[in-house]
Amino acid sequence: KRDPAGTGQEVPVDAALQEKADIFLCPVYEINKMMYFNGNDAVTLEKTNGQIIDIFAIIGPPMTSADNGWGNINDTTITYNSGGVPTSYTISNYNVGPLFWLAWTKDHTLIRKTNVTYGVTENPDPYFVVDVQWDSIPKNTFDSLGAHYCDCTGIGIYENQPVVNLDVYPNPVNDNNFTIESDQAIISVEMFDLTGRIVEKIELGANTFKGNFTIKDDFKGVLFVNVNFENASTQTRKLLVK
Repeated sequence: KRDPAGTGQEVPVDAALQEKADIFLCPVYEINKMMYFNGNDAVTLEKTNGQIIDIFAIIGPPMTSADNGWGNINDTTITYNSGGVPTSYTISNYNVGPLFWLAWTKDHTLIRKTNVTYGVTENPDPYFVVDVQWDSIPKNTFDSLGAHYCDCTGIGIYENQPVVNLDVYPNPVNDNNFTIESDQAIISVEMFDLTGRIVEKIELGANTFKGNFTIKDDFKGVLFVNVNFENASTQTRKLLVK
């Protein structure tokens, strides 16, 4: 969230993380549930048609909201001191349960190992073993966001995809009108304000390479413009509307 006075679920975003962002999305849970997950939740990366590109963790039980995520120990009984009382807990399914100090996921940053060159497209069976594909480091480490440093060959998913040349002008915008021009066909344009609220979404006709757009007269400030192309790629530009 972006309220500097926020507490609890409204606590403001870490400043270092905010610097990494190139778009702010709607923070309302009922509208944008994807903004809410933590170290005991499974997450999928999907195309707009529902095709799964990658799965983090394992979807479904036995993980519950009371558990503290996944670790790298299984089928092991741990005896610990709980309020002065010796207590035992048996780790199963790599779920650390109440043993938060053994978690690799909750309150940690995970970085994909360099030998991982493609996503997980099937739910892990029977377990999610976190240390097979992930390194666990202290939480709020943001220096690897936006990239995966991998031992990949020169042949990648973008090799046969043309580079999109995109021009959005003028910037700054002085009369609430701007132009988008590209060498790839544009299918839609989405505009967001700094809070992630959608200002406008425009669907375009086939073979549209250039368009003129008008921003609402009462809008002033920073505007993020997502340009979606027919080749399934997206580019974002930041405009200053005066």
